[in-house]
Amino acid sequence: GLALKHQIFENRDTVPLNTTQNLNDIWFINDTTGYILGDSGLFLVTYDKGNTWTSGNLVSEYNLNKIGQLTGSVFWIIGDSSAVYKTVNAGNTWLQIN
Repeated sequence: GLALKHQIFENRDTVPLNTTQNLNDIWFINDTTGYILGDSGLFLVTYDKGNTWTSGNLVSEYNLNKIGQLTGSVFWIIGDSSAVYKTVNAGNTWLQIN
């Protein structure tokens, strides 16, 4: 798998991920919960500062490229082919907008 570096990970240089997909973006919504986006719909989530990563509840066939926080618990994900996803509950559910 690939390894990812991010300043939130404590006392380590890399975190191994069990994927061969390209990683495109990472976003932590607080000190413990974060998301990783990647090619072919890769969407990983952590609830323990990145110690473990599991598949999130967003299903997409597109490369997922960028995630951003609009306000509080509202987030957007932009993917290839103009795919746009939105959550209003900090990632508990996602809706494809386009």
